[in-house]
Amino acid sequence: MSRRPRLLLLLSLALAIAAACDDSDADDAAGTSTPATEAATAEAGTADAPEPAAGTEGDTEPADDAGGDTITVIDATGEVTVPRTTEGIATLEEVSALNLLMLGVTPETSSLFFQEPFPLAILDAEGVPVNAGEGELNVEYIATLDADLLVAINHPIITELRDPIFQGVAPLVITDFLANDWVAQLELLAEVTGTEERAAALIAAVDQQIETLAADIDAAGMTGSTFSYLFANFDGNLQIPNGGLAVDIIDAVGLVRPDSELAVDGADDFEPLSIELLGEHDAEFMVIGARADAELDPTIPDLRTDDGVDVVTNDWGWGVENPITALWIIEDIRRIVLRGEEPLAGDDILDIWNRVLALPDSTS
Repeated sequence: MSRRPRLLLLLSLALAIAAACDDSDADDAAGTSTPATEAATAEAGTADAPEPAAGTEGDTEPADDAGGDTITVIDATGEVTVPRTTEGIATLEEVSALNLLMLGVTPETSSLFFQEPFPLAILDAEGVPVNAGEGELNVEYIATLDADLLVAINHPIITELRDPIFQGVAPLVITDFLANDWVAQLELLAEVTGTEERAAALIAAVDQQIETLAADIDAAGMTGSTFSYLFANFDGNLQIPNGGLAVDIIDAVGLVRPDSELAVDGADDFEPLSIELLGEHDAEFMVIGARADAELDPTIPDLRTDDGVDVVTNDWGWGVENPITALWIIEDIRRIVLRGEEPLAGDDILDIWNRVLALPDSTS
């Protein structure tokens, strides 16, 4: 049986995050600041932010103003002591808000740092009030929050403002988003919120979903089928991922990536790939992830058209490290490899979200 290759363009929040983080890391290494960091720092200096609480300036263990139990944990910045609570929590960006919601904890408010449409749809459905700056972190708003606990990821802009601004608002716990380990992020927040059992059930359920897909692919005789996964950065240049959730799932379900992609696994950086060399990644199935505003090479939609390639555009991607994306990737692979169907579209986000919320009960 012959199978035609499929070229899928998936638009990704994660790629936007990864590119922003990579840019910030590169600037830090060079001793400079990114424009976004400079803007946020400048805003922080002019905002009517409260002075840091006594004893918190330069301290890794913020004072506990919330009362009740506290817990000492190791977060992305080191050892911190924060309230152990499910109430009075504000998140500084959408990723943390979604992680808490998956644990059954509803933040009182969330800032919109990345301002992508799919997290907003979920936060709106869950009734979480949001506040958005004009394309950057709304430091002035955060400085006025009346919260018992702040939760955030370790984006360089956020960690840079940790001591001068955020520690004066409320104790802050920062998860290590840059490590691309969604399990560790959930487990840390579960410790802080006392939801360890739900986190363990959610992690086990995702593993079970991957195992089920692997069994279905094997039963269909598709184990060993070649599957290429690339992504386009902001300027549209193609790159080979050096790992991540999507790569892990592709491998775990019995699909095989081209040798040139396997060669960069675990590398320190992504491997660039010119459009002329894309033929080396010829596979039975191919996914190219890109954010909506990436300046894709205009020839990409025309690649392999003689072979009847399908070109599909979505407003969701494969790069975010969390159970939402895990289910999205699993469903897309099932549709593409086993059913010959189109992948999910942005309008499917709430359906996937409801399936994520039901996952912990699926293993009981």
